[in-house]
Amino acid sequence: MSMNLELRAVNDDEINGLMDGDPETCEGFLSNDGTSLDKAWDGIHFALTGKKFGDGSGRMSYEPFGDRYLDAVDAGYGPATYLAPEEVAVVSRLLKGIPADAFAALIDVKAMLAADIYPIQQTETDADVRAFLSPAYETLKSFYADAVGRGMGVVAVMR
Repeated sequence: MSMNLELRAVNDDEINGLMDGDPETCEGFLSNDGTSLDKAWDGIHFALTGKKFGDGSGRMSYEPFGDRYLDAVDAGYGPATYLAPEEVAVVSRLLKGIPADAFAALIDVKAMLAADIYPIQQTETDADVRAFLSPAYETLKSFYADAVGRGMGVVAVMR
């Protein structure tokens, strides 16, 4: 079993329905697919923040996947998290300031292993992990830039 993180751009009505636990909105949300970061989410989060997902923002002023929970939205690995549109704009601006080479330089396998970052293994090198995380990081940056352009919030759900 693996834990994959999906991101979805949502408008204010969708966020309100998800926060209120509206069954129709929640069911519709969970029945659709989002932009997947696959299993790279924890590594990306750690590289950006220096902490495991859910342990505080660390180096960034905002959690890249949100730090408020939508208790009614759970695909089996805990409640989804969300960011409001103005927070998405801040995260997108922060991500734009971290080009691919700077992101790659933040990847430290020894530190990730010590922090038990999913799914990093003892046999992996920094180069292996960079090759795994870097494309997902670029997906994350593009996703946030698109969400900002549409004035959307972001919901992150673990599947």
